Amino acid sequence: MCLEVVRGTSPPAASQDLHNPEDEEVSEAFAAIGAGKKRPSTGSAALRGEASQANVGLMRTRDLEVLREILDTRGSFGHREHLELAWRYLRMYPSDEAGEAMVQAIRHVARLHGDEQKYHETMTRAWLHFVAVHSQRWSADSFEEFLNRNPRLLDRQLIECFYSSELIQSDLARTAWSAPDLHRLPALV
Repeated sequence: MCLEVVRGTSPPAASQDLHNPEDEEVSEAFAAIGAGKKRPSTGSAALRGEASQANVGLMRTRDLEVLREILDTRGSFGHREHLELAWRYLRMYPSDEAGEAMVQAIRHVARLHGDEQKYHETMTRAWLHFVAVHSQRWSADSFEEFLNRNPRLLDRQLIECFYSSELIQSDLARTAWSAPDLHRLPALV
């Protein structure tokens, strides 16, 4: 069932391998990008949600506008909104740059709620990768169409196909990129 998510509704022949040796590069790239990326709190301005220079300085104005649009439209920032943010950033930027925008956006939301420790590096980057893979394989012109083509992305347990609960719940995975321990992430083309 887990592998069907990245293979589509009709699984390939049993001998076809989903993964390739380049997948190791994904883990190495995320590890390099995620190392030492903790950002300092921006203080009371962030807690009040004000757009002070220090607060906005962590994000490009364009990225902040996308985040605000999603928050204003949806009224919350749950799993679906995380997926939409990833999808929109991936339409704006190459994968690595979209990842950085996503990290900054989610950290920004956590700061606004005074709950910076809720940010999870591995989950953020893994979910962005899932959206990127699905976007490449089953793209769409709108986010709603994308979700209709890729409904399993709405299943928050999808990450459990790749990560054990011990690893994904660890402090290490929360603070730095951790490669999956159950299955490698599918390769981006």
